[in-house]
Amino acid sequence: MKTPSINSIHQGSVDATLIEVIRKAVREELQAVIEQNGKRGGFRMDPATDTTPGFKQYLTIKEAADLARLAPPTIRLYIRKGGLRAHKVGRRVIIKREELIAFLEQRQVKGAAN
Repeated sequence: MKTPSINSIHQGSVDATLIEVIRKAVREELQAVIEQNGKRGGFRMDPATDTTPGFKQYLTIKEAADLARLAPPTIRLYIRKGGLRAHKVGRRVIIKREELIAFLEQRQVKGAAN
C-alpha cells in the first residue's frame, strides 16, 4: 500500500496551517538535537572530553572507515596519497582519531568551497 505524501495530504483534508505548525516543530526538534550533540556541520568532537564507553584514541582502518562512513579501501587510498597520516605498529596500521577528524573536516570545507 502506498503511503500518501505530504503534498497529497495537503490537497486533501489537512489544513495548510497545521502542516506549517508540524514543519516548524520538526525543524525546532532537529535543531535542538544538532545543538545537543555538538555536531553542527561535521565531525567536531573533543577527544579529551569524550566519555563514551569504548572510546579509543587510535583506530584501525576498519574503525576509521566506520567512523567516517567510508569504505576501508578509501581510507587506505587517503593514507597512500599522504592526505591522512597513519602509524604502523608491527603489522598493524592505526590512525589517531583526532587526525582523522581533522582530515575529514578539512575535506568537508574544501568540498563546500567548490
